[in-house]
Amino acid sequence: MYFCNIITRTRLYQFIALYNSIKKYSKSFKIFVLCMDEDTFRILEQARLENVTLNRLSEIEDNHLLNIKSMRKAEEYCWTLKPVYLMYLLTHNNIERLTYIDADLFFYDDPERILERNSKCSVLLSEHDCNFDIKYVENDVGRFNAGIISFMNNFRGRNCLHWWKRQCIKWCFNTTTTGQFGDQKYLEQMFERFMEVCPIEVPGVNIAPWNDEKYKIYINKGNLFINDDRLILYHYCGFRVVNKKSCVFMYGDKYSPIIHNPYMEYVKDAILLVESIDSEFDGSFIEPCNEGRFKVFSLVTS
Repeated sequence: MYFCNIITRTRLYQFIALYNSIKKYSKSFKIFVLCMDEDTFRILEQARLENVTLNRLSEIEDNHLLNIKSMRKAEEYCWTLKPVYLMYLLTHNNIERLTYIDADLFFYDDPERILERNSKCSVLLSEHDCNFDIKYVENDVGRFNAGIISFMNNFRGRNCLHWWKRQCIKWCFNTTTTGQFGDQKYLEQMFERFMEVCPIEVPGVNIAPWNDEKYKIYINKGNLFINDDRLILYHYCGFRVVNKKSCVFMYGDKYSPIIHNPYMEYVKDAILLVESIDSEFDGSFIEPCNEGRFKVFSLVTS
C-alpha cells in the first residue's frame, strides 16, 4: 500500500510513531514524505526508515506556489500542498492507488483493511461522524475529514484530484466564516460532483476524539476493539508534544489510558530515536495562544 504525508518539524515525532504503526501491521508498504523544512529532511534521511522516500519542497514548488506561500499561514500552505503533492507523486510514479495520511494518525491493524468494502472506488473519503452533541460542527468543517483520503491513479481519480488541487490553490485558509474551511470542505463537493467517490465503509477507521464517545473501546486478546470490530486507525487530533517528556490533549483535554498510552509510548520512542540523531533538535509544539490552557501529561513508557 502506498501512502504520502506532509510534515513539519513539529510533527516529526508523530510521523515516526505513525510509520512504526504501519511497519508493525502492514505486509507491504511505501511512504512518500514531503518535508517542509531542512531539519525534518535531514533527520529522516539519517534515520534511514525502511520504505520511506523523502521529497524536499523545492521539488514541487514553482513560482505560483511560492507566491501563494507568502500569503498563507504555515498550516494553510501545508493544506494547499496536499493535492499538489498527491498529483506530483501519481504523475512521477507507477502507483495504482495513493493514500494521504496526516501525521497524527496511528494504525492498530493492517492498513489494507481500509479497502475491504470499496476498493474499486476511485476516491475514498472518511466521514467525521461526530458525536451527537457536536454534530453541528460538521456544518463548519465539513462532512468529511481530510486526514485520510485515497485516490486511484485512473482517469476518475486524477480528474477529481486535479479539481481539488485547483480549488486549494485558489482558496485554502483556516477560517469557516466564508462557508469554506481549508482543504476540507471541498470534499463534500467532490462527493457530489464526481463518480466513484465513496465514503470508507469499514468500521474502525478514523476513530477520533470527535466521535469515539459512540463506541465501547476495549482490549481483547491484546488487540483494541470498538464495539464488535477491531480498531484499525485512530486520529489523535489535538495531541501535542510540548517538550521531550510531556504532551497535552487540546481536543477536550481528554486522556483515556486505553487509547492514549500505547500511542504515547510510540511517540516517546520516536523522541528517543530523534535524540540519538540530533540531541539539540526540539520538535515540540504548542500554539502560543493555548500555552497554559491544558493539563500537561507525562509521556508514558512501558
